[in-house]
Amino acid sequence: MNPASDWRPASSSERVRTIDIIRGLALFGVLIVNILSDFRIPLLEHFRKPFADSRGADHLVDLLAAGALEHKALTIFSFLFGVGIAIQIERTMSRNVNTSYFLLRRFSWLFVLGTAHLFLVWNGDILTLYAICGLLLLPLVDLPSPVCFLIGAALIVLPEFVSFGLNLPSGPAAMAVIAQTREVYGNQGFLAILKFRWHESWSLIVPLLIMVLPRTTGLMYWGVAAWRSGILRAPERHRVKLVVALVIGAAVGGAITANDVWARSSGRTPWPALQNTHLDASILLALAYVSGLLLWLNPRRTSHMPGFAAIGQMALTNYVLQSIVLGCIFYGYGFGLFGRIGSAAAAGFGLAIYGAQLQLSRFWLRRFRFGPIEWLWRSLAYGHRQPMRVGPSSANGIESEVSRNMNWFTGRRLPRWTGVAVPIVAFPAVHALIPWALSLLGTRHGWAGGRPGISNFVGLIPVAAGFCISFLCSREHFLAAPDGWLLERTPHYPTPAYLLTKGPYRYSCNPIYLAELAIWLGWMAFYGSFVLAGVFAVMALLIAPVIVPREERGLEVSFGDAYREFRRTTPRWLGKTRR
Repeated sequence: MNPASDWRPASSSERVRTIDIIRGLALFGVLIVNILSDFRIPLLEHFRKPFADSRGADHLVDLLAAGALEHKALTIFSFLFGVGIAIQIERTMSRNVNTSYFLLRRFSWLFVLGTAHLFLVWNGDILTLYAICGLLLLPLVDLPSPVCFLIGAALIVLPEFVSFGLNLPSGPAAMAVIAQTREVYGNQGFLAILKFRWHESWSLIVPLLIMVLPRTTGLMYWGVAAWRSGILRAPERHRVKLVVALVIGAAVGGAITANDVWARSSGRTPWPALQNTHLDASILLALAYVSGLLLWLNPRRTSHMPGFAAIGQMALTNYVLQSIVLGCIFYGYGFGLFGRIGSAAAAGFGLAIYGAQLQLSRFWLRRFRFGPIEWLWRSLAYGHRQPMRVGPSSANGIESEVSRNMNWFTGRRLPRWTGVAVPIVAFPAVHALIPWALSLLGTRHGWAGGRPGISNFVGLIPVAAGFCISFLCSREHFLAAPDGWLLERTPHYPTPAYLLTKGPYRYSCNPIYLAELAIWLGWMAFYGSFVLAGVFAVMALLIAPVIVPREERGLEVSFGDAYREFRRTTPRWLGKTRR
């Protein structure tokens, strides 16, 4: 029978939160590697000289990415996709749904979405590859777990014996391709990039996908086998196996990876004993990562990581969103930073994007059951439109976990001396030292000889204003809490035990957030830094639509009519008061 109308996606209670967290962490590695190897510079250039012209912080970032993340994050992602297939098979069988028909629909629509992503947004796409690999799994996926494991192993080692004929350009031809790629992606508009991406995809990307297809399919078979073995469902019952996998994977995989990265970065000959093992070090290290996380992620720790669970639950939407945002940052139709910034600055963008997605994913899943693209994919795969909004009490199980585990943060009275320490020590340290450090990750525009230009000094005006406002706000908090600060828990947000309406709060409901934004805007102008511009944009996107509304709901619960009157007579941000 075809999927019935009551056949629906897994509910929050059916999800395995540990898998969501591991997927969310793997997405961070995928993001950083994609930025460094394909958005910052041409992919062919990265293949030819992964450490070329890399110095200082840029070289350190390249080493860390190559050693800890490159190939490892994507290996985990592919493995978990196989785990997801195994879970879907179990759900279809338990509900008497035609497994092959449902998975065929699911992978076919994923192929459509992936193809659109590949040609319209970014041709480093993996969704198309995963759809094809999923289709290749269908004929044999009902075999016993040991057989699935052996099939996976055979596919992974297949490239050692069969050549897939990938011929990359070399010499002057490669240099010409790299120069053309830099010119098109860095300086030209959307239509020119679209046309170039079409030709580049068929000449470079499709052969690469064909080359990695057996390995990716093999990893998915291993994911199916791992789920059926019970290790992912009850890791506490398999601690010995996980410890052995962690030790062997970290020791052997780490040694082979270190040998390889050292040789490629220094130009020296690798140690033959490690170079000739023919072992896939990225799989060994990925095995160590997953094993270590399964050992560490007990229920208490899992409940304290709702952001990583949320970003993993919305991995498809976040993956596509990363491509869109990075295209706007690096390509010619956006800021055009392609080929113009170092690895450290590019990684800074990645950290900012991932941090924003952690918060936005939680914000979204408190209101909706799926990410936007997950909703579209599931509606197409299940054959009918899926309900999107969640009830106020469920919030997809994420916010409720936060609420149950914030007692350590609320109900505790902070000593009054913190009211002096925060404005004098903590606030300046965070809002002066961190912007300075981040500005070192990229070019300081307007600076010459290590000194700011005259126009850069204009940025110190909002910086000074921001620090003054912050000090005045801290003074009001200090005067309002003679016995120290007590944060009270509401259903929405931890709130103080008092309502401030004097000082800067006469002119704005949110003067501290205004101060923070003014300070970061000022440092952005003073340092002439694109990195700080990205941080400022992320802060603005988090504060206005995410943090402030939650805080307002908490204050309204705590103070009722008094807070509503305060909101009525005081501008939310800045403006004319109505008192």
